[in-house]
Amino acid sequence: MSPEYENLINSMTILYITVVWVFIMTVMYGFGCTPTHRYYSLIRDGIHIRIRSESSEI
Repeated sequence: MSPEYENLINSMTILYITVVWVFIMTVMYGFGCTPTHRYYSLIRDGIHIRIRSESSEI
C-alpha cells in the first residue's frame, strides 16, 4: 500500500472513533446520565492497575 493511502486510512479511523465517541457522549447526555468523570477515573485506574500488574510480572 502507498503511504498516502495508509495516512488516509489512519485519519479516517481517528475521525470515525471521534465521531462515535461524541455520539455516545451526546446520547448519554440526552439520557441525563453523565458520569463521564467517573468513567474517566475508572479507565485511568484500570490502565494504572494493568501497568502495575504487568510491571510486577517482570
